[in-house]
Amino acid sequence: TDGDDRFADYLSCNDNGNATDPQCMCDNYIDRSLSKAKDQTKFCHNSSGGPCTHAFPDCNCKCTDASLKASTKYVGMMPVYYRQSELLGHWYSTPKDAECQETEIVGTVRADGTSCTWKRYPEARVVRGGDALDFGGWNETGGRGHFGMMNAAVVHQNAQVLRNLFDSQPYQKWSCGK
Repeated sequence: TDGDDRFADYLSCNDNGNATDPQCMCDNYIDRSLSKAKDQTKFCHNSSGGPCTHAFPDCNCKCTDASLKASTKYVGMMPVYYRQSELLGHWYSTPKDAECQETEIVGTVRADGTSCTWKRYPEARVVRGGDALDFGGWNETGGRGHFGMMNAAVVHQNAQVLRNLFDSQPYQKWSCGK
């Protein structure tokens, strides 16, 4: 979480090979290597106990029981640096069993004692890729520099273009609660 106590630790999801029932587990080596790799991959080891040199199949990462417990109850967050020093963005994990149903209010305590802690908006806001290209300012270079590193300036530029594009649409501003 990079010290952000509003979130639990990020969990890696969708590694179970079943897109209709994705499972989340302790974040894997691939995801950790895209965060602050030096700080995060030290908790990953191969079957011989040595450091991981690649992601699969011989690399296991460890999370504490307390971390896993919190991450199955609350939204997790991981800062994404993509092998460089500048923050590019964040990834979030949303624990399936803690999702509020349409009729539940965030924080509802259920009959089984569990609580729902997050909820999706009932609508999505969408713009098409062509809209971003036509809007102006989009950098189509792909943002990749040497050795597959993302060009942070291009990532931030394109993110701002998307923010501006969404802000230019006739959408009502998001708000939490009623």
